[in-house]
Amino acid sequence: MSAEREWRTAHWGTCSDQDCLCSMIIYPHPDAQRDLPDDENEDEEWDTSPFFISCPVCGSSMDWGGTDHPADLLRSY
Repeated sequence: MSAEREWRTAHWGTCSDQDCLCSMIIYPHPDAQRDLPDDENEDEEWDTSPFFISCPVCGSSMDWGGTDHPADLLRSY
Protein backbone atom coordinates (compact mmCIF):
# COMPACT_ATOMS: atom_id res chain seq x y z
CA MET A 1 0.00 0.00 0.00
CA SER A 2 1.38 3.41 -0.90
CA ALA A 3 2.04 6.03 1.75
CA GLU A 4 -0.70 8.26 0.30
CA ARG A 5 -3.30 5.55 0.87
CA GLU A 6 -2.36 4.76 4.46
CA TRP A 7 -4.33 7.70 5.92
CA ARG A 8 -7.64 7.09 4.07
CA THR A 9 -10.95 6.72 5.94
CA ALA A 10 -14.11 4.76 5.14
CA HIS A 11 -17.46 5.25 6.87
CA TRP A 12 -19.74 2.20 7.13
CA GLY A 13 -23.32 1.72 8.19
CA THR A 14 -26.53 -0.31 7.95
CA CYS A 15 -30.12 0.68 7.18
CA SER A 16 -32.22 1.19 10.31
CA ASP A 17 -35.19 -0.70 8.77
CA GLN A 18 -35.00 -4.29 10.10
CA ASP A 19 -36.69 -5.58 6.93
CA CYS A 20 -34.06 -3.97 4.69
CA LEU A 21 -30.68 -3.89 6.50
CA CYS A 22 -28.85 -2.58 3.43
CA SER A 23 -25.16 -2.03 4.23
CA MET A 24 -23.14 0.83 2.80
CA ILE A 25 -19.50 1.85 2.82
CA ILE A 26 -18.49 5.34 1.69
CA TYR A 27 -14.83 5.76 0.92
CA PRO A 28 -12.53 7.83 -1.30
CA HIS A 29 -11.20 6.39 -4.54
CA PRO A 30 -7.60 5.24 -3.95
CA ASP A 31 -6.31 7.93 -6.33
CA ALA A 32 -8.47 10.78 -4.94
CA GLN A 33 -6.53 13.88 -3.94
CA ARG A 34 -8.21 14.17 -0.56
CA ASP A 35 -9.81 11.97 2.04
CA LEU A 36 -13.41 12.09 3.24
CA PRO A 37 -14.41 15.22 5.21
CA ASP A 38 -12.48 15.61 8.44
CA ASP A 39 -14.05 16.22 11.84
CA GLU A 40 -13.74 20.01 11.55
CA ASN A 41 -15.79 20.21 8.34
CA GLU A 42 -17.79 17.02 8.79
CA ASP A 43 -21.17 18.54 9.67
CA GLU A 44 -21.01 21.11 6.88
CA GLU A 45 -19.92 18.66 4.16
CA TRP A 46 -21.83 15.52 5.17
CA ASP A 47 -25.15 17.29 5.76
CA THR A 48 -25.36 18.14 2.06
CA SER A 49 -24.33 14.68 0.87
CA PRO A 50 -27.15 12.49 -0.51
CA PHE A 51 -25.39 9.41 0.86
CA PHE A 52 -26.00 10.39 4.47
CA ILE A 53 -29.65 11.34 4.10
CA SER A 54 -31.37 7.96 3.61
CA CYS A 55 -30.99 4.33 2.61
CA PRO A 56 -30.65 3.99 -1.19
CA VAL A 57 -32.87 0.88 -1.14
CA CYS A 58 -35.87 1.70 1.07
CA GLY A 59 -35.44 5.36 2.07
CA SER A 60 -35.07 4.76 5.83
CA SER A 61 -32.28 6.36 7.83
CA MET A 62 -28.83 4.81 7.97
CA ASP A 63 -27.21 3.82 11.28
CA TRP A 64 -23.55 4.69 10.79
CA GLY A 65 -21.42 2.22 12.72
CA GLY A 66 -18.00 3.71 12.50
CA THR A 67 -14.90 4.37 10.47
CA ASP A 68 -12.04 2.20 9.35
CA HIS A 69 -9.33 2.25 6.73
CA PRO A 70 -10.89 1.18 3.38
CA ALA A 71 -8.41 -1.73 3.11
CA ASP A 72 -9.97 -3.23 6.25
CA LEU A 73 -13.41 -3.24 4.58
CA LEU A 74 -12.74 -3.61 0.85
CA ARG A 75 -10.75 -6.32 -0.85
CA SER A 76 -7.86 -5.08 -3.01
CA TYR A 77 -8.20 -1.40 -1.97
